[in-house]
Amino acid sequence: METSHIIDISFIIPAYNASGTIVRTLDSINSIVEGKASYEVIVVDDCSKDNTSEVVREYKLSHPQVQLLCQPQNHRQGAARNRGLSVAKGEYVMFVDSDDTVTDGVSDVYQFAKDNKLDAALGILALVEKGEVVSVIETPMQDKEIVSGQDFAEKYFSTAVNNYPVIYVWKKQYLLDTNRPFEEDRRYEDGDWCDKNAYFCKNIGFVKQILYHYHHAESVNSTAHTTSTDTLGDWVNMAYRQWVFAEEIRHDAPLFYEKLIYSSRHIVNGHFSLRRLSRFTPLQVKEIFGRVGPIALKYLASKGGWPRFPTLCFHSPRLVVGIISVVYPLATVGRWITNTMRKIR
Repeated sequence: METSHIIDISFIIPAYNASGTIVRTLDSINSIVEGKASYEVIVVDDCSKDNTSEVVREYKLSHPQVQLLCQPQNHRQGAARNRGLSVAKGEYVMFVDSDDTVTDGVSDVYQFAKDNKLDAALGILALVEKGEVVSVIETPMQDKEIVSGQDFAEKYFSTAVNNYPVIYVWKKQYLLDTNRPFEEDRRYEDGDWCDKNAYFCKNIGFVKQILYHYHHAESVNSTAHTTSTDTLGDWVNMAYRQWVFAEEIRHDAPLFYEKLIYSSRHIVNGHFSLRRLSRFTPLQVKEIFGRVGPIALKYLASKGGWPRFPTLCFHSPRLVVGIISVVYPLATVGRWITNTMRKIR
């Protein structure tokens, strides 16, 4: 929904059971942007079971730039981001997770994007553990370099580095015009989203500054640190979506195509292994296949070149469930023995 009043930048924060971290996130934004740009912060509460909404309402009393939207039903992070984008007033938007923080670099990345009328600009992500930066994830571009989205994808894009929407400042109208929203009702909705939206940028630039602190493993709700049927199934479905997009741009961006195919194969091989699936009960494995979806399974099977077990998963899910019914008890006992021996040592 467009409004007549345009501000500089909107920060969109999907939140679920984030009462313990959301204030830190909001403080980081207000401390670095206030007085430097007109801005708003849109928190989208995705039906939290804790008091996240109450915490944000209390925060709003002294910070009028913050607004709170409450989802009527939980549709995961992608839906929350889509809703935030639909009401944002900013010329540019930045997606921020509710357990992370932003840095002073945001102002410079935003200003660089605005001054050069970019569709997107990105900076550096820093991995933080116990309050200390332990590593950084950086794109190998020159500081203040500007390229087309296609050149960015061909020359610089890495699925291990650039699939984080939080390291970009995006031009809102560009995202609305391309109309490639986040996948809803799934985890890992952001990988293929970044593939597509970075590729189609008319121009994209890089600022060699840290703009985002990813607080590793601090949130008990982080999908990146959980193992469930949804998690595994959604990973493989994301690999499928990534492959479909790769085929779309195959002839125009052959190097990017190869990167995406390699990523998709790596994800599938890592998750559709006997060792990985043996951690789940037969019923759970059936749920995983259902979560991936028959269309995705059929599509990936058609590409061929898979190891024996993933091939079996594609063509004979019922047989795999039967195999797991035999393997799961043995694997469970094996893991118990291994853990017991470690404790004894």
